[in-house]
Amino acid sequence: MNRLQIKHKMTELKRVTWELDYEFPYEDEIVVERINSLLTALKSKDLTQVHTARKALFTSLNEEQAEYWSWLEWNEGYARYIENLIRAKFGQESNHMGDTAPFNRLMFYECGSEYISLLVKEHPEYHTDLEQLFDRMQLERTQG
Repeated sequence: MNRLQIKHKMTELKRVTWELDYEFPYEDEIVVERINSLLTALKSKDLTQVHTARKALFTSLNEEQAEYWSWLEWNEGYARYIENLIRAKFGQESNHMGDTAPFNRLMFYECGSEYISLLVKEHPEYHTDLEQLFDRMQLERTQG
């Protein structure tokens, strides 16, 4: 979405592969601890715990890192969410790659998918209204 400064910056820098090779702090101890807490909260399916864990994670990231998280969590998370709906329809096991350390880009797919799944249960319109879903997913980051 065009509201994210990171997208504008990377476009200006002509860095077309930024979504793949951004220097996210995957190995920072605090970030890893907070991602693990978020994954635990997501597995509990308790939105209050998830919101608390997301807010804590965002406090350990700078603004650009938080925007990167937001973008990939929504973008790749929605793709994984749809993938897992298709897998379920055909009786296949859900894809949860990225749910364990050491972390890499796949954690955005997992965290986003699980969070979107919880949000859609609460607000079914998010299943198809991607802009509204994006806005909703930004709340913890922007209103901390």
